[in-house]
Amino acid sequence: MSVVTECPSIDVTVQDTEVVVTGSGELDLRVATQFDAAVESAIAAGLPVTIDLCRAVFIDSAILQSVARCGRAMFDRNQRLRLMITRGTHTEYVLETVGFGAFIDIDKDCDAKRA
Repeated sequence: MSVVTECPSIDVTVQDTEVVVTGSGELDLRVATQFDAAVESAIAAGLPVTIDLCRAVFIDSAILQSVARCGRAMFDRNQRLRLMITRGTHTEYVLETVGFGAFIDIDKDCDAKRA
């Protein structure tokens, strides 16, 4: 039996009005350091931050920790982190379970945003 995994990728895009951290594939401990560095650089830019996980098929607690840290940093600046996810995915389930919606704006409509 073979197991198919999706190769993770993490990108940071700095725009005039925001910084977007995009994570796709399986985001777990293997890429947590890279993801955390991307999130930290986004916070340091001083602009609003969006984390786009629309193409993430899996996230683990190390990724959640980075998202929580970013959300807290944005909240402390009187801003809210915007998190983009795809409805009906593992990522949505995990974020709903941990209750991040209390301090992070979670956008579940990735398809409409990309159109």
